[in-house]
Amino acid sequence: MASNYDKADYIIPSFNKQGGHPVLISRKIADAVKTEPTDDINIKTFFNSFKKIYVPTDNERISVNINTVFDYNLYFNTEK
Repeated sequence: MASNYDKADYIIPSFNKQGGHPVLISRKIADAVKTEPTDDINIKTFFNSFKKIYVPTDNERISVNINTVFDYNLYFNTEK
């Protein structure tokens, strides 16, 4: 992904034509987030004003979405 850093404002890994995680964002986006005047933004709408590319990978784990401790424990089969 890093080798494509100069081709877009953010880069999304993809597996079987599906986007995943982690997304690599540029300094341009980081600066725009810091200067955004409101806390009430839709992140998908916000990102639509920036150029993106998808980078294919053979790692299916990019599609895992872990947002909570429960998700983490479920995915990694742990009991913390």
